[in-house]
Amino acid sequence: MRRLSLRLLVPLGIAATAGVASAQPNVIPGTDVELGILGGIAVHAHTGAFPSGEMSLSMSTTSCNPGSVNVPWLAPMNPNHPFIAFMVVRETGGRLEQISDRSFLKHGFFALSNSQCTPCQNPSNGTFLGVGCSDTYTASTNANHDYLGPADEIDPWTGAWDPVCSYFDQGFPPVNPPNDCNGIKSPISPPDALGRLVRIHDFDLDSPSSSFYYQAHYVVVGEPEANRENNLGSRRVFPNWNGNQWEMAVPGGGGNALIQGTVLRRWTGATVVSATNGDDDGRVYVGYRTSDNGNGTYRYEYALHNRDNFRGIKSFSVPVPAGVTLSNVGFHDVDQDSQNDWTSNQTAAALVFTTVGNPLRWNTIYNFWFDADAPPSSCAQATLEQFDPGPGAPSFSIDVVSPGGASSYGTPEIGSTGTAAVMGTAGGAPGVGNPNFAVTVSGAKPNSFTFMLEGDNVGNNVQPWGTILVAGPNFFRTITTTNGLGEASVVIPIVPAMVGTTKRYQYVTRDPGFGGNLQASDGLEVTFCP
Repeated sequence: MRRLSLRLLVPLGIAATAGVASAQPNVIPGTDVELGILGGIAVHAHTGAFPSGEMSLSMSTTSCNPGSVNVPWLAPMNPNHPFIAFMVVRETGGRLEQISDRSFLKHGFFALSNSQCTPCQNPSNGTFLGVGCSDTYTASTNANHDYLGPADEIDPWTGAWDPVCSYFDQGFPPVNPPNDCNGIKSPISPPDALGRLVRIHDFDLDSPSSSFYYQAHYVVVGEPEANRENNLGSRRVFPNWNGNQWEMAVPGGGGNALIQGTVLRRWTGATVVSATNGDDDGRVYVGYRTSDNGNGTYRYEYALHNRDNFRGIKSFSVPVPAGVTLSNVGFHDVDQDSQNDWTSNQTAAALVFTTVGNPLRWNTIYNFWFDADAPPSSCAQATLEQFDPGPGAPSFSIDVVSPGGASSYGTPEIGSTGTAAVMGTAGGAPGVGNPNFAVTVSGAKPNSFTFMLEGDNVGNNVQPWGTILVAGPNFFRTITTTNGLGEASVVIPIVPAMVGTTKRYQYVTRDPGFGGNLQASDGLEVTFCP
């Protein structure tokens, strides 16, 4: 975990740019490969002295074909085969984060014709996964270095892979030219004792109070986006250091069943949403959760999982209204290099996390968090900016929770008591399900008659005693009084018809001997949420 310093910048607007309508490329209708079974984990090696060492593992996967067409399963160097990606995550302290590296992935090379999900309707000779059929790769098969290649060579959105001049073509150790770029597979050896398998540091596993999960993900050439939710899934694993090696226990039974979809669904108390860059690039999931720190601040946690967005993500922008104070801003990625951590900048309208050379690539999860002195609002849209150039919009948006739901405007008057009448909110977020949301004022004349103005628009009606900052249509006044501290609060009844609308509020308090006997507060804009 690392904390980031905030730098205040001039206002910066970041908006998603709509792309030209398009269709997902290279779709093969009826293609649907499912992760039907996620089997056990095999530990292969450990290096270094515990608890500062590192281990490597692989996992067993079973693919099933619930679609209506056979799926090619041709061995490299033919590019027409699926790929399998892996990761391990940890949930601890209210955060779910990836603790494995961005490991190499498995190239499919032969498909069995079993019936582990549904009856196999069309058995094959190994060159395709037939309709209804299943194929299991054991943990040892998924650890075979002859078929492990780097994830960056794959376009996960289309499933495309160019074998010419690839890692398989070059071999390891690399062969000499021209054999390194002739389209013929070269010998592959492990680079070290841990190999190209999933790698995890001891200190990330040595956490008894944490929960651990592992995920596998099939990438299939031409599979429609609508059929991809079952391509990936996760199970719980229980790590244990036995004094010499890690044991990765995976209990069976319904209590540890495979859950399909992103592993972010394992995050306790989190909401998971997702979006794609239209039909031009793949899906990114965002999990988020908030908690009340109990001291007037709230913790905001976000985890971004790039499932199959090829261009990658270079910035994550969370709306933050003006006047909200942020602290304890942090970031976590999948390596141990603090030099490539994302930076954060608070603008007039958002907190923007960004990177120069460490984008969120597919099959990775990055975490972002901060504290804010404003309660959560569910009206916000975060912006994800693409890292690489390519087809589609330069950015796209996704619904998230963020601080506020209310923002101040205008200038409060300082009354006869020497304090400014400043507006705020109380009672939680401005949503339909919340009967306690209230618009407040503090710093006004104590124990005085006051009224709250409500309107649809921002006003600028200058009076001898102050400026009315609220205008019609739908202009209302609510009469109340301030307490002995110069505070007042009015609960706002929120009905479904108000969702997505914005209202403006202002308090005006009787203050004898000051500015025409009235003290005007600043204005407050409130956007109402579902």
